Amino acid sequence: MAIAALKGDVDNLGTIFQQGLQAPTFAKMAALSRQMNHFFSLWLPAYCAEHYPNIYTVFAGGDDFFLIGPWLQTQKLAAAMRQAFGHYVAGNAQISFSAGISITKPSLPLGRLAAGAEEALDAAKSFVHRQYGQKNSICVYGTGVSWHEWPEIEAAAGRIGELKEAYGLSSGFIYDMLQFCRAAGEERKGNIAAGMWRSRLAYRIRRYVNDNKCISSKNNAYAQLTEAFYQNGIERLEAKYRIPLFNHFYLLRAK
Repeated sequence: MAIAALKGDVDNLGTIFQQGLQAPTFAKMAALSRQMNHFFSLWLPAYCAEHYPNIYTVFAGGDDFFLIGPWLQTQKLAAAMRQAFGHYVAGNAQISFSAGISITKPSLPLGRLAAGAEEALDAAKSFVHRQYGQKNSICVYGTGVSWHEWPEIEAAAGRIGELKEAYGLSSGFIYDMLQFCRAAGEERKGNIAAGMWRSRLAYRIRRYVNDNKCISSKNNAYAQLTEAFYQNGIERLEAKYRIPLFNHFYLLRAK
């Protein structure tokens, strides 16, 4: 089973100390630093112990953290942390954290796990969203996503799970969707030939539906799969759709 290394830290901490305090004094900065540390050094380990006992805290304190655990649980923990941190700072949109997740084989040495997570964290910090700006993001599978978009990613993953149960989607089918997602990215970079992915996706779905003898309502299945993987999937979420696709690819391979 794959494992995940999760690293994260508070965005723009220096700016928060410089501009976030009125008439800053050493005492005020020390209090802010202490409050920030309490979230990661006290709340986080206690929350993991209660809700995610299989996730190991390598380090958590100050303004950053490094954890290792089962790959899907680690993603869920990161999202829960982000929500809890938002409550902790009383909904202050100027205070956020970014996170990077590296998913790999459990046999990888700790140093390489840490390096992969650090690289993912750097990518999250560098990610710039058209609407939400830079940082306040997470990077998974090499794909940066604003935290504002994460609920949509989770909803897309849930929809794939529903369709998998309804129509028995195979790992081969999910892999093909990943290839179409990659082709869509190439098209956006100017590769005209890659634009064929739409017709190929439509053909792949139609063939899957027609060949699946367990599907009684072919037209309904085709419409649902097309809506999920095309309109609300690759076309809407673009490269970010890789995240729910990869999650289900790992789930299918684990069986």
